Amino acid sequence: MSANTNFLELRAIEDLAELMNMPGSVLREVMIQSTDGYRYFTIPKKRGGVREIEAPSGLLKQVQKKLNGYLQPLYQRIRPECSHG
Repeated sequence: MSANTNFLELRAIEDLAELMNMPGSVLREVMIQSTDGYRYFTIPKKRGGVREIEAPSGLLKQVQKKLNGYLQPLYQRIRPECSHG
């Protein structure tokens, strides 16, 4: 069975944590404190003003990257022909 099939069959946080090779308690903590997992800063724009950035840090970033690895292949299978990016 492929990883994508396993992902579609997940029913609980513990199942997701196991698939991602992390303790369920860690995944729960990331979910509860997701707003604390971001760092906020600004960068200057070329033509004046500033751009506000909210970037995930630490464990939240790792979780997002792992989830992206499962979600991108699923999206590619159902993506409409007219969509780009």
